[in-house]
Amino acid sequence: MKIIVAILTVAALAGCQSVTKVEYYEPTEANAEYCTPTAGNTFGHGPVKSIEGKSGVPDFSDGKSFNFNVSAVNL
Repeated sequence: MKIIVAILTVAALAGCQSVTKVEYYEPTEANAEYCTPTAGNTFGHGPVKSIEGKSGVPDFSDGKSFNFNVSAVNL
């Protein structure tokens, strides 16, 4: 049961990431095994040097908030 919960948690959080910038090393003979080749209209690039981004749930609220209150009255 714990494994199922862990898998569901990872799956839910995996979709909540956005990448804003990816920086690559220059392709050389030394890192040729890790380079992406030129294909069609796209240029090849070397291995990933850094990835900038953020994780978390995207904010689609546009500054709005939602309050929900529930009260139970015992009769």
